[in-house]
Amino acid sequence: MCGIAGFLNYPDNLNSYIDSVSTIQGHRGPDNQAVWRSPGVALCHQRLSIIDLSAEANQPMVKDGLVIVFNGEIYNYQKIRENLRKNYQAS
Repeated sequence: MCGIAGFLNYPDNLNSYIDSVSTIQGHRGPDNQAVWRSPGVALCHQRLSIIDLSAEANQPMVKDGLVIVFNGEIYNYQKIRENLRKNYQAS
């Protein structure tokens, strides 16, 4: 199972602590580890690849200025993908 951690409004002197938290959770996701930081905000993710083995699924995910870490499974992802493709092609 993947590991996630988040920090909000932390002082800059805790950066090494955040790195330690990420390292400690390493056993939860041996396939990829990453930390995203912005002033006062940090998101950590340790990835265990099961279905999507591509590097494109590594987290934290950043797109259009938005950042997310996600731990879970979307069981109907194929149907959602199909609907999104249909709607995207129609516009």
